[in-house]
Amino acid sequence: MTAIAVRTVQELATDTRAINLVNGWGTTFTMADLPGYLALLHSEVTEAFQATPHDETACELGDVIVRALDLCELIQPGVIGALYIEGPTLETTCFPARTNPGTSRSPWPCSICTV
Repeated sequence: MTAIAVRTVQELATDTRAINLVNGWGTTFTMADLPGYLALLHSEVTEAFQATPHDETACELGDVIVRALDLCELIQPGVIGALYIEGPTLETTCFPARTNPGTSRSPWPCSICTV
């Protein structure tokens, strides 16, 4: 049986930033650039939503992941790993966009609250 190396999210983020740096992407990033980077992330989500067939959707979602990991490393390197190591408590409020007809419950149950 072949052993499979399991990579952490932090390792993937670090590798993504390293590859993008070699390609010249994000070399002059400042927080003033954040809106533009978020717009690029949004455009990848939109492309995934509009893509057909499904294999193109999967590819576009891969682009979303790459952009998100890279942006996390640009903003604060190593923070993804810290979230798992330190285990901070995140305050979350759920605002379901849609509900099942005739009910007040979301069709996508939230594991954090009882929405």
